[in-house]
Amino acid sequence: PLQVDLDANNTTICLGDCADLYINVEGGDSTSYNYVWNPAWNNSPGIRTVCPVTTTLYTVTVSDNGTSLPTSDTITINVVPPPQTQNNISICQNGNPINLFANPLGGSWSGTGIINSTNGTFSPNGLSSGIYSVNYGFSGCTDDMDITVLEIFAGNNISACPNSPTFNLNSALTTPGGIWSGNGIQANGNINVGGVNTIINAMYTLPNGCVDTLLVTVEGISTQADDT
Repeated sequence: PLQVDLDANNTTICLGDCADLYINVEGGDSTSYNYVWNPAWNNSPGIRTVCPVTTTLYTVTVSDNGTSLPTSDTITINVVPPPQTQNNISICQNGNPINLFANPLGGSWSGTGIINSTNGTFSPNGLSSGIYSVNYGFSGCTDDMDITVLEIFAGNNISACPNSPTFNLNSALTTPGGIWSGNGIQANGNINVGGVNTIINAMYTLPNGCVDTLLVTVEGISTQADDT
């Protein structure tokens, strides 16, 4: 009698992927094997590469020119729809971590900036400005999305003496193109600190919507009185 085993290199594939089917036949007259496939294909043992768009049952029937009865075997190739991530987003360099989302739930996130693979938490902390691609995997299938990290840096915190002459807050470290605001601050960054010890919050806003704050500590120099 004929013995037919239909197998595949992978019985579960992602939509858009393929699987290879192959047959092992024993018994009968091996010089006269005939192969009938459903869905139809060549009179061949394969390897047959299939790329179904839905879960599909494949059948092969083998016969010979001898006395053996035709024998069949089947295999199902399961097609898994790929997961779908949210749309691409932008986030400021100094922004708080955010949780990304994708369907179906229960997959795992990976990539630069991902600090929690289960929740899909992305943090821009410490990242240079630019585009970062992150990956979401579910049941062996994946989808990607891009996150644009937007540059923003007002500059390092500074100190000034009370009644200092007007000076400008922009430095070589300041991301260009923004406007300044705050107590005693003009939009171009010129600041008049006044004559009172205080801390001024200098806000710097870019056209991309990112905001950073630079602290200006206004404090006089204390000296110890001469006790002689």
